[in-house]
Amino acid sequence: MNSISHDKQLELIRDAAKRNLKSFSISNTTMQTLSPEIACLKNLRILRLSENKLRKIPPEIGELKNLRRLLSLFKNRIGKLPPQIAELSNLKCMDIGGNPFGIMPPEVFELTELTELHFGFNRAETIPSEIFRLKKLRECSLPHCQFKEFPHALLTLANLSELSLSGNHLEKLPPDIGRLGKLTALQINDNWRPLNQNLP
Repeated sequence: MNSISHDKQLELIRDAAKRNLKSFSISNTTMQTLSPEIACLKNLRILRLSENKLRKIPPEIGELKNLRRLLSLFKNRIGKLPPQIAELSNLKCMDIGGNPFGIMPPEVFELTELTELHFGFNRAETIPSEIFRLKKLRECSLPHCQFKEFPHALLTLANLSELSLSGNHLEKLPPDIGRLGKLTALQINDNWRPLNQNLP
């Protein structure tokens, strides 16, 4: 893991702004804070901030209105998202796995254009019912959470085609999993309890 100073971070952000980049990445560093100057990258479509030591995201993240293809915050130390992240109304893919969330952040449910969501490797024991708002979600990755039962809120995701629940503590699948009529890929390996695969 590489160290990165605040000045170096600013240098990278300002250089990306001058070059009008659409993709920006700072990954695998000891970075603990993200500069509010990230808001300068107005034309970003992709932002990767994976495998750092970030503890929070500045509210200025909400100014990246063109962020569409990907926001990856995978494997940091983030326990809460800023409310302004809900302003990323065009975002299609989000990865917030590998952070110490105890529950899926409510701001996620405001991102109604999401088609792909990665939220694994955390402390969550269930999924809130508000996930029904993500009506366009096609891929949902929830490996290595703390689920002891299948999160029934997922059954409201009518367009879901891929679902990963690997590495949880599931004993069985719900009999009405057939409600996910478009589901073509279901990963349930490495659950700690013997899984009764009662697929219809």
